[in-house]
Amino acid sequence: MSGSDEKHKQKVVIGGLLNIAGVLAKRVLTVYNPDYTYNTNHANVLKCNGKQLEDCATLLGLKVRSDDGKETKLYKNKIVLADRIILKIESLFEAKCSDCHEMYQNTLDSKPPFTCRLCWLGSHDCQAIQERAANVSASLPTGYVWMCQVCLEKNDLDNMSPEPPKGSEKQGNSQ
Repeated sequence: MSGSDEKHKQKVVIGGLLNIAGVLAKRVLTVYNPDYTYNTNHANVLKCNGKQLEDCATLLGLKVRSDDGKETKLYKNKIVLADRIILKIESLFEAKCSDCHEMYQNTLDSKPPFTCRLCWLGSHDCQAIQERAANVSASLPTGYVWMCQVCLEKNDLDNMSPEPPKGSEKQGNSQ
């Protein structure tokens, strides 16, 4: 798939969100542009007011207020909320499965078996992922992390080797 095809599909996702968004959420969605870098999008989304950000986050399925009866804000600042909104929008773009290598796409209604720890992309629901999910108990074990193909590649975790702690080198005996 060419880069222009990918950008077109991303703009279709944004258009679909705009079709279901209220006035406040539309303001946020219209300043997000898949052609821009993360930093540019983040700066543009930050220009929106708190009510617009909360409305957009709610549309995207992000919980923004507590259920404690006080409706306490869960995101104490716009910087974090803007980041989460961008991650959630981008999690709706087409992705390549790290297990079966097929292209797939989540929706707002998707309930993927796993969610990427770094970018919030939901996993594919292929046979390999279903088998992995079946092997993980109903309550995820502490420390279990799934990462999508893009995050694995960006972070090059396959080639990561821990560095020995300082001072752990063996020192030769002087005679």
